[in-house]
Amino acid sequence: VPTLTPPPPPTAAPTNTKAPEPTQSAPTPGNIVIFEETLAAGLSDGFSVLAFGGNSISAEVAPDGDLDLRLEIQNIDKNVVAVVNDAGPGGKELLTYAFPPDSPVDVYYIVVIAESGEATYKAAWTGTQGIAFDMKASYVVASYVDGNGYSLYAITTEAGDTLQAVANPVEGESIDPVVRVYKLTDVNTVLAEFNTAGPGDKELITYAIPEKGVYFLEVRDANNNGGRFVFEAELE
Repeated sequence: VPTLTPPPPPTAAPTNTKAPEPTQSAPTPGNIVIFEETLAAGLSDGFSVLAFGGNSISAEVAPDGDLDLRLEIQNIDKNVVAVVNDAGPGGKELLTYAFPPDSPVDVYYIVVIAESGEATYKAAWTGTQGIAFDMKASYVVASYVDGNGYSLYAITTEAGDTLQAVANPVEGESIDPVVRVYKLTDVNTVLAEFNTAGPGDKELITYAIPEKGVYFLEVRDANNNGGRFVFEAELE
């Protein structure tokens, strides 16, 4: 059984400049997360990210109205490692960060802070192959794997939760999704594998969480051809 190992550094950092459509693939093998939230002055939203060294993320927010947003990337100790706040009220903010190449898998946070105003904002997080965004029910994730590559997703759970997920190939793609479940504390042990659908068909996942913690979901192509798909996951 192939083990989950840190992937090689990407050839280039993500360069997206607008929120993608759900079926758009990432600029390099990896994921694009798109969603909407509402925020008011003085408040903030935090989103956790699990990152293997040598990979990169790009975070973009596009606010409605006069909402003025500040974007930060913080490490596990909540220290700010990157920040941007130069667009002004109603302006898009874009922040790209490359994780140190020699760092192990670690937790980081994308933090959206409302400096002034109150409104909805659209967000797009782009991550290369070794980036796992912590999944939320509101997320629609457009993913792309090439050849024998993989896409990663993280989900924070409680004991007794039931994980429901789906890997749905984009129309016209022949990828045959294989979904494997790992725990963050042991990324080399496959806890469950799902591979019942064929090429171009959606793979449905139901997994009973045995104990509290952070879990990885890994999607590969059973035939090592790669392709685009949409991924969604939630806990019940």
